Amino acid sequence: MATGDRFNLAGQVKLDAAGGGQVTLSPPGTIPGWIVNLTSINVTTRNAEPTFKLYRGNVMPLNFLEGSYSGSQDSSNSVLRVAPGEALVGVWEGGDPGATASLHCSGEVA
Repeated sequence: MATGDRFNLAGQVKLDAAGGGQVTLSPPGTIPGWIVNLTSINVTTRNAEPTFKLYRGNVMPLNFLEGSYSGSQDSSNSVLRVAPGEALVGVWEGGDPGATASLHCSGEVA
């Protein structure tokens, strides 16, 4: 991928018995960095409304980027700069056990 190329990344996870799950997205190959300008989340069932948090790299408070109290269906057009070798990690909590949660992001190579 070259600077300015567009990308779309997506991942899914089946929520565990506690209604939690995690998806990690990173671009293929070695690129100089990436700029995410659209992030969307969805969960297949919404009896229990999950929360969602997005992190850069490891899941820890210092790496928190943004979140949603509606982790079953939401989107964000926040511009997120991600350094080479870093990943975005989406974490759901409190959803329906067995539901499928998905994270999608798109943007361009920096």
